[in-house]
Amino acid sequence: PLNVNQEADIRGSHWARREGDFAARIEVKDLPGLLNKNLEVEPGTQALLFAQGVPQEILPPGVYNLDSFGKTIASWFSGMPKTATALLVDVTPAPLDIYIPKCFTADPLPINLVMRMVVDVENAGKFVITALHSRERYSVEELRNYVGPEVEAIADQYFRAHTLEQLVNNPATRKELELAVEEGLRATFNQFGLVLRSLRTAEMDLTAQEEISGIKATFSLLAQKGEANLSGQALLDDIDRRV
Repeated sequence: PLNVNQEADIRGSHWARREGDFAARIEVKDLPGLLNKNLEVEPGTQALLFAQGVPQEILPPGVYNLDSFGKTIASWFSGMPKTATALLVDVTPAPLDIYIPKCFTADPLPINLVMRMVVDVENAGKFVITALHSRERYSVEELRNYVGPEVEAIADQYFRAHTLEQLVNNPATRKELELAVEEGLRATFNQFGLVLRSLRTAEMDLTAQEEISGIKATFSLLAQKGEANLSGQALLDDIDRRV
């Protein structure tokens, strides 16, 4: 299990998150002193730098020193304390899969679903206050566990209002479901300082529909065989009468 209070992986002036982290916080006591030693942000990670809840800089992967910031960082140091907070996140946010088992349609028939979303930090200060609190780390699994029940509730309500046939035969239903989930998550993500970059229905398990189609196909074949037998028997009866 991930230790939520375990610090980010800081080796000297090298900043990196640990495996499984969605975000990690670093409290910087002397940023100018750190930049005098060359600060390195690990590849694939960016540092959202802010002080007193106010965004200051976004540091993409690379090596930084005082000369890297120019006038912007110089004016910051002159007008504000030399301490800061850095939130380490992905440069390109990874997809977050939410598995929703056994939602029932209006029929009712069971259906399994995987929704894939891309979540990013929009307001680092708000995220630190509302999500991290006093902790140092926030894992991908914590984010999944937080938004999963809400996504499942929205999907369940949507499926109960539609039949399986409507979900399968109408391409617009998936888009309607995705829009409903996006709207439902908007307030939650805004509260956490997060933003939903994209969302789509990655997988929809239509086992029930396939079973029903298989049963229909079996009886359709039997019916056609019966019709063929009747037609053949009628032909033989006609030949007997003619003879």
